[in-house]
Amino acid sequence: MDTYFAGSPVTVAFQLQDDSGLDLTAPEAVVITVLDENGGEIHTENMDPLPVEGELEMFVRVSAEANTLAAGAVRGFRMIKAEVTKDGATYLLTSEYVIESTNALETGTNSFQTYGQAIVNGASMANVEAFNEADRRNKVVALSTAYQQISRLTFSVTKPTANGGYERLRLTGLLNLKAEDYLDLPKQFVDSLRLAQVAEANELLDTNSIAYKRQQGLLSESIGESTMFFRPEKALLMPVNRRTMDLLRGYVIWEVNLGRS
Repeated sequence: MDTYFAGSPVTVAFQLQDDSGLDLTAPEAVVITVLDENGGEIHTENMDPLPVEGELEMFVRVSAEANTLAAGAVRGFRMIKAEVTKDGATYLLTSEYVIESTNALETGTNSFQTYGQAIVNGASMANVEAFNEADRRNKVVALSTAYQQISRLTFSVTKPTANGGYERLRLTGLLNLKAEDYLDLPKQFVDSLRLAQVAEANELLDTNSIAYKRQQGLLSESIGESTMFFRPEKALLMPVNRRTMDLLRGYVIWEVNLGRS
């Protein structure tokens, strides 16, 4: 699905035929409706001028205003419905696309760092080829997912106090932290979160990793004359991968809840 920056106009092309190939050229009327991800109507209008005989496509321009994100959102969805009337019958054509903020990663909203910071951190790390080679859209999606997964962990952080002492903070809801809250956290901890986010994003993007293959239930893999065997048990499912945990070592609190079945 195509992705465009929010707040910019988008031109959508429709082939003037329905799914069965029925000719819809030179229609008698066309009603255009723009819907958001919730199915809410953003805009509707009668197309004018209409496509004429010989035109096999029609182009619909969605305004910048119709592509504005809701407050606090970094990504949205648009469906363009074209109700085409031909020979007295009405046919429905649709097109879809995603809109996203130019700042698709915002600290304290869906990331521990900006997109630029993540790129710099990725360039400074070894063995994150899947992340470095991915396109921008896949990087953003993986980083946002990594943020969600890391935020499920519980952390213990030591922070200096104003009187020269130290206090230990228990952080159980990183999703509740805002951008300004990170300024009050120890820099070393924030740096670790950012490196861990890139490492987790890399794991999400790397479909060739052994961990990914084990989670898919593979028992062996053959390449040419070489065969690699995996343990028959699936890998233990953790909130994040092992490398991510290594980068967060010293901060993560493990808790075990015991119960009787």
